[in-house]
Amino acid sequence: DSPYLFSPFSGNTSVPSGHTTVVTAMLVPWALYYNHPVVWGLVAAGAGGTALARIAMRRHWASDVLAGGIVGATMAMGLARLHRSDTPLGHSLRIEAGVNGLALNVHF
Repeated sequence: DSPYLFSPFSGNTSVPSGHTTVVTAMLVPWALYYNHPVVWGLVAAGAGGTALARIAMRRHWASDVLAGGIVGATMAMGLARLHRSDTPLGHSLRIEAGVNGLALNVHF
């Protein structure tokens, strides 16, 4: 109820900010795949705007949205790196839909 009230085991958790985490995780891959200053600006505006809105609405502290941004960006960068990797991960499972039905491909 107050920014000066601290109850760590109350069940009212706010770290990290879920909104900031999700928006950052959705936008960062765009900047990684389309490396252009305009795209980076749009990503920063979207993620930063979400973070500022959560603070302005008094839903989160700055540390909450910073943690959310770090979690979202880290996950997005890691998954984008895996996606763009030329080396196989050791095993994979893929389901493909075709004209004649479904195919299940397993690679070890």
